[in-house]
Amino acid sequence: RGSLLTDKYKIFGGKEMEQLAKLQEKLKITAFKMKVIAVLSMLIDHYAAVMILSATGIKSLSQSMQVQYSLMRGIGRIAFPIFAFLVVEGFLKTKDRKKYALRMLIFAIISTPAYNIAFGQAFIYTRKFLIAFIFGNVMWTFLLAIVMMSIMEIIEQKNLNIIVSYICYAVIIAVFAFIAENIKCDRKALGIISIGLFYILRTCRVKQVISGILSFYFHHPMSYLGLIPILFYNGERGKDFRYFFYIFYPLHLFIFALLRWQIYGIGSLIK
Repeated sequence: RGSLLTDKYKIFGGKEMEQLAKLQEKLKITAFKMKVIAVLSMLIDHYAAVMILSATGIKSLSQSMQVQYSLMRGIGRIAFPIFAFLVVEGFLKTKDRKKYALRMLIFAIISTPAYNIAFGQAFIYTRKFLIAFIFGNVMWTFLLAIVMMSIMEIIEQKNLNIIVSYICYAVIIAVFAFIAENIKCDRKALGIISIGLFYILRTCRVKQVISGILSFYFHHPMSYLGLIPILFYNGERGKDFRYFFYIFYPLHLFIFALLRWQIYGIGSLIK
């Protein structure tokens, strides 16, 4: 459960890794600072999605507003790689895995109405939409990932042959990616795959970043910017405002939904 900086010299070695370590120490990018970057990115993204797109529709936007909207959504792509990485870091460093998973479950449930009201989804009686309504927000993705990593950890503890272990990892990731796709949680299979790779490669930061480059190739080019703070992360928590970040997710969505309703008169929970 040690820091993700563990064994970086052993795996790569050389002056390049020493220089990276010095930069990590100099820049002092802690988990707290990474969360701030991710939250600001997410805030810009959700403002565009809720206040611009959901309220007015893309076709009604002027050309300049469409450019602004696309830029804001692009900035928002920075958030997920950072959050995905920090879910792995949290899993590795938490003192109680069950409480970590329970906390994610509680906030996933709390965030469900916030997410669906903010994005203007209405409750209708079709199986596909009901699943999307319930599991749409990213907290469900992270909860799935925590369960997935718990199973992968059990496999590790059995000290299996390395080939057998990696086959097991691939199967586990594939199963959870399939679940994510079918329950329509945020980022779906891509989210699960990226978190799974971050976990497997946790002893080498450079390999984690390379896995991110490959994973987020299918997402959005701006996602790559989220890999920069990951590369220079120094392994330290920094300021402990964990509950603020959990609360911020549903709270900012409720606020955006309220603002949209006040300004545009748009928003419903039940249809």
